[in-house]
Amino acid sequence: MRIIKVLITLFLIIGFVFLIYKALTSYERASKGGQLTHLNNIRPQAQQMEYFRKTVKSHEKFDPAQLAKFIDYYKEVVVLYPTMADAYGMLGFCYAQVGDFDSAIAAYKQAIQLLPQFFWFHYNLGLIHFKKGDYKEAISVLNHALTADLENSLKFIASSQRIYLPLLPNNEPDFGGYLRRQMQQGYKDCSALLVLSYIYIENFTSALNVARFALESKSAEAYFLNYHAGFAAYRLKEFPRAVSYLQESIKQSLNFADAYYVLGLSLKELGALEPAEMMIKKAALLHQKEPQPIPVEHTIYLQSY
Repeated sequence: MRIIKVLITLFLIIGFVFLIYKALTSYERASKGGQLTHLNNIRPQAQQMEYFRKTVKSHEKFDPAQLAKFIDYYKEVVVLYPTMADAYGMLGFCYAQVGDFDSAIAAYKQAIQLLPQFFWFHYNLGLIHFKKGDYKEAISVLNHALTADLENSLKFIASSQRIYLPLLPNNEPDFGGYLRRQMQQGYKDCSALLVLSYIYIENFTSALNVARFALESKSAEAYFLNYHAGFAAYRLKEFPRAVSYLQESIKQSLNFADAYYVLGLSLKELGALEPAEMMIKKAALLHQKEPQPIPVEHTIYLQSY
């Protein structure tokens, strides 16, 4: 009799636990269903997506009110789906566009934690650090970007049906080729940013090494790389080497005044005083009369990933 009572009590307890479990599961499903409905309701519409695409393509400044809708949406996405690296990436991109760099950095770091081999997370985070003047941080992140897997990064973009694909250009005849070219340019821009970052912290040995490697792999503009390789060699007092790089830079950009100037300084150190004076005067004349190349860092932009 006692055993029967124990069994009845046990069955009642199990039944009660089961009912609680069912109730909690139903609540969770209903709650998630409500969140999904809310998410679909606040998802940017076609007109907003088109505005986003056009603004990214033109590199114009975003309207903060327009971008706030995207920020609200991606914030909700990562709450509901905390392992969606692409949503964290877009949240970081949007924060950066409205000048909230601390939030952008936090979002990109979370994205990298979830998907460490995706190129664009490192690229954008490195560029944000560069724009803030945090060159040592930029160097660390950009070096990671250059080791990221290009093919897997492309596959991840193609698999991002809800986040990336709706925001990418929808009129590209060769969409896969467009993504590949964009990423190849990103790798070149990484090299340029690394060279500049090393120059700005006065690590001229590393700047020269990165510029040499980038020249060999045809990364970034050749005139830019040769100039900064020459400038780094000049600061390292490797004057014959500096002259060689700077002469190449001038061949590739005939009106680049800075290259003439540093070439003049290098020739002066080598005792070639007359040609040195000619180069320095030429630099001054070009600065006065000829438009100069736009600094490379002004042509490098965050990408919407």
